[in-house]
Amino acid sequence: MTTAPEPQPPPNDLKGPQESTAAGFLECRGVVFSYPGNRPILRGIDLVVEAGSLVEIRGPSGAGKSTLLRLLNRLQIPDRGSIRFKGLPLEAYPPPDLRRAIGYLQQTPVVTEGSVRENLLLPFTFKANLCIRPPAEAVLNAGLRDFLLEGIPLDRPASALSIGQKQRLCLLRTMLLEPEVLLLDEPASALDAESRSAVQAVIEKLSRSRPLTMLLVSHQPFPIVHPNRNVLALKDGKLVPCADADPCTAKE
Repeated sequence: MTTAPEPQPPPNDLKGPQESTAAGFLECRGVVFSYPGNRPILRGIDLVVEAGSLVEIRGPSGAGKSTLLRLLNRLQIPDRGSIRFKGLPLEAYPPPDLRRAIGYLQQTPVVTEGSVRENLLLPFTFKANLCIRPPAEAVLNAGLRDFLLEGIPLDRPASALSIGQKQRLCLLRTMLLEPEVLLLDEPASALDAESRSAVQAVIEKLSRSRPLTMLLVSHQPFPIVHPNRNVLALKDGKLVPCADADPCTAKE
C-alpha cells in the first residue's frame, strides 16, 4: 500500500481503458456500507492499492468481502466515504467505462445457453461496448489455450463445460475487455482441488504477462506467487494486516 498520486485530468481527457498505458489503482477512504435494516457491514474501510499489485483480502463468510468488491466498481454505493480510481472518484466515470476498466469475476460462473464463442463475445454485444471491435477467432482460440481450455471448440455449448472450465471461461471473457484492475470474488471456492489449481495457475500467468492490478477475496488462503503481494483481513468491518501463513478467517 502507498499514498495516492496527484489526481488525473477530468474523465473526458483520460485515455479509455483500451488505450491506457498505465495500470490503474484504487483508493478507499472511510468507506461505510450497510444493507437496509442492518448495522454497517463495512465500518470504515481504508485502502490504497498500488498499480500492478495483488491484494488478497481474507475473512469468514459474511464479513463483507464480496460487498467491498461490488463497491469498488460501483455495483453498489457506499453510505459514507470515498472510493477513487486513478485519482478520481468513481462517480466521475461513466459506468460502462468504469466496468470495462475494473473487471469483476463473480464467485459462481455465469454462462448462457449459447456456445463458448457466444459467451466470450457476449460483452461486445452490449450497447455500451458496440464501439469496441470484437476479438478475432484466432484471439479467442489463443485465449482458450492460455486459460487452460485448449481443445474446447468455440461452437461447443458453454453449458456442457465443467464448473472449473466455466470459471476459466468467465475469466477469459472478463480479460478480453482488457481491464486495468481485476476483482476476483472467491474465484476457486466452489471448485475441486484440480480445478482450483488450474484457476490459480491462470491468475499467476495473468499477473506475469501484463500490467494488471488485482484484488482477490477469499475465505481461505489463496496463495499466488506475485512480486508485489499484500495480504489483509476483513475483521469487524475493517481491514487489518494479516500474516501470509495466517488464514485470518476466524469469526470475531
